[in-house]
Amino acid sequence: MMMENSLQMSMNGFRTMNTVADAQWIQIQRNTFTNWVNEQLKRRNIVIDDISEDLRNGVILIALVEELSGNVIKTRVPRPQNQHEKLQNVSVALDVLSRDGVRISNIDSTDVVRGNIKLILSLIWQLVLRYQVGLSAVQHRQWFLKWLKAVLPDVTITNFGRDWNDGIALYALLEFCRPGLCSNWPNINKHDRLNNCRNAMKLARQHFGIPMVLRPDDLASPDLDERSAMTYLSYFIKYGGPGYSATLDRLQNRIRTKIITNFTTDWHDGEALAELVSNSGKNLPDLQDEIGLPVELIRKSINVGKYLGVESVLTAEEITEETREHLGIMTYVSQFLPHSEYTQTINYHDVSFNRITTFENDSNFSNTTSSLTGNSLQHIQQPQSSNFHLVRHRESTAIDYPTKETTKIDIYSVGVIIDTKVHKPFDPERVRIEAVAPSGRVVKMTGDGHYSAQFLHTEIGEWKVSLYYKEKFIDGCPIDICDPSQVRVVGLKAGSVGKLQEFHIDCTKGGDGEVGVDVTHNGRQIISHVTQVERGMYRVTYTPYDPGPYSIDVTFNGAEVRDSDFYTTDPEERQRKAVFYTEFENVDDQRIKVKTSCDWEIDYITGGPFVCHVTDGSDIQVYGMNDGTICSTPQLIADCSKAGNGILQAEVMYNGQKYSARITEERLNVYRITFRPTGPGIYKIWLTYDGKPVKGSPFIQEIDELEQPIVSGEGLVRAMPQRTSTFIVDPRGCRGNPSVNILGPTQVVPCQIEPQSNGTFKVYYTAVEKGQYIIDVKFDHKEIEGSPYKLWVVDPSLVRVSGGWRPLMGDGGFIPLVVNKEKHIPFDASEAGNGELTAEVRGPSGHKIPVAVDARSDGRNTVIFTPRNEGRSTDLV
Repeated sequence: MMMENSLQMSMNGFRTMNTVADAQWIQIQRNTFTNWVNEQLKRRNIVIDDISEDLRNGVILIALVEELSGNVIKTRVPRPQNQHEKLQNVSVALDVLSRDGVRISNIDSTDVVRGNIKLILSLIWQLVLRYQVGLSAVQHRQWFLKWLKAVLPDVTITNFGRDWNDGIALYALLEFCRPGLCSNWPNINKHDRLNNCRNAMKLARQHFGIPMVLRPDDLASPDLDERSAMTYLSYFIKYGGPGYSATLDRLQNRIRTKIITNFTTDWHDGEALAELVSNSGKNLPDLQDEIGLPVELIRKSINVGKYLGVESVLTAEEITEETREHLGIMTYVSQFLPHSEYTQTINYHDVSFNRITTFENDSNFSNTTSSLTGNSLQHIQQPQSSNFHLVRHRESTAIDYPTKETTKIDIYSVGVIIDTKVHKPFDPERVRIEAVAPSGRVVKMTGDGHYSAQFLHTEIGEWKVSLYYKEKFIDGCPIDICDPSQVRVVGLKAGSVGKLQEFHIDCTKGGDGEVGVDVTHNGRQIISHVTQVERGMYRVTYTPYDPGPYSIDVTFNGAEVRDSDFYTTDPEERQRKAVFYTEFENVDDQRIKVKTSCDWEIDYITGGPFVCHVTDGSDIQVYGMNDGTICSTPQLIADCSKAGNGILQAEVMYNGQKYSARITEERLNVYRITFRPTGPGIYKIWLTYDGKPVKGSPFIQEIDELEQPIVSGEGLVRAMPQRTSTFIVDPRGCRGNPSVNILGPTQVVPCQIEPQSNGTFKVYYTAVEKGQYIIDVKFDHKEIEGSPYKLWVVDPSLVRVSGGWRPLMGDGGFIPLVVNKEKHIPFDASEAGNGELTAEVRGPSGHKIPVAVDARSDGRNTVIFTPRNEGRSTDLV
């Protein structure tokens, strides 16, 4: 059986049609997706450096899939030793993803094991869509753009590439998410691209916890690829993200008779949509009293919305569907934000809309405390001859906390008690209790008495406790250990009357547990809502209707949670110990009772609730916040000209210490606030005017150490003879100029350095021969970290079929292949340079055929594969 074959050449990642642009977007996407994967694996303390290499054996891929899907994968090979075991791991991970709704196409386990970078990047993109954006639909890009255009009407956004290079759109998005954060964004110099992107991304990280999975210089690059930009920006629109929450808040102001907390179930009955549409223009029908099925109400609302020029991206039936995907509804309803009953009159007449609905909301107060429960403790089995009890308690040591009289250190404790009976004769030294930590470390105690051992903050999670007698297992159970000292409350701000307040509770490092929130004002409880936005992260909202201080109590498994500002020591240094106690008691002449208790004790800080101040107006504008370094003076401007006469005060908090800031009146009632940083980190600036907190307080500023210049680009890792290669030198704010020396195998290679408009420098050089090159880069006469760089220059065009093609060809000009018979094709790469030859074979249907390359040290390689089906096959080497 004959199969037709065509051959293309590739070596060391170079194809004959390779372009510089192709390499640049791959590198940007590679960096972004590597950072994104590391963010997902933080809980497991796993860090990858090379996304194409570190996923190849499937072990880290399985860990990633478990974190994203919440599934536990048991059929794995922990330490794969051969190709088969690696393929098994990857196949199991891909199967779980496919069953969980991830679109797995054109990629199989061999692609991952071989490190096919483009297909691996495509796989990670599908994970971003499914688990971060929350989408499986192909409309994700159009819906995302449509939402951005609705919430940022003053910014031109048509793509996820060049429209974001100058940082202006990101500033505007931050202002939408938190009004007043970047109110001066229209006046920012759009030509200062890199600094704009760097500063805006820092604000996003400080105020919303958005990680820099995309590097600022990549966001500012004209080669920015859309997937990398969308991955970063998706943190704004994911469930509970700042864009998600800000859109909810804006819509809640339009919808007065129904509380909306999401963009899925709260819209299924059509009531929220009906009220939103009715309130979006004058002379529109009142839809809220329509009688009928929800889908009919939604359909009528959609039709009325069309008179406002709002087209639905979903059908009425799709809006009522049970789904985890929120972007469709979020995109559609956001189109009504630019419309208002005060600004637009619509001539709409329809006799079917003739009823009036009234609504009366008589209270903002509740007698309940909001809570959300995480995973509960579970035990595996209970032998008939014994029993155990899970114990959780809290003890106060009444230790005064050194920085505040009102704070103290308590001990959070959770434990297990095991009771069993053992027949005589009894040897107490043969009793052993073992506790296995999540890290695999084993803590043991033999005999009776007390024993305690320290454990680390990284060993939070499920421990397994086992009791042995004479090396036989008697009893045991798993127990979840949490750490309240690692729970953080973030985003608490002073607010305004009638405006939805929001903050987050970060339990990602604290383990599984129950989150409780209690908001009170003047002794009365306020309705609050706790929503889990992702594993270990909770969003809390409440609406204050009276000015004054609001007390907010936050608990984690009953333990009080305090602000990180009150910690004067590293949380890693807190006391954490496992305490074991065993005692023996005679039951009768034949049996001994063995009682064992295991407690995990953790210090945590208590000392009263958080206090959030609410005012009845916001006449003070704060702007001009610029991050600095420890060698400079950061500042912000407070414009009190509309607030009347009063006294402005400013206080700075850093590492648990407070000190006053300097206030200078620039002009009448306009003040400049400055302070001298004492070290790198997060600074909180509290502003009060006539004793009342200014809305938005505390204002956050991040102070960095001076950053070092960096070098990046394809020209640092590979090049080809007689072709121009490039790389970028980024000063990152340092003064000076770069110098570059390139040494080839036999001679010095000249290079050209060109300053770029974004403040970076682009270096051009042309390799003239094969071999190893050494690139030495300095900035301001100082060596840059990572320099000198070493790379091998190869020439794929010199790869030859050993003996030529003719002996391999049949009469028809094709290589004859036989189904199920192994084929060997020899290649000689000895003249091409020091590189790795790879091959890819596709069968008649386009599917890949497993390929092996037998590589020898003399540059001779053999491509080996076995065709499985009749027809034409294509070979890419």
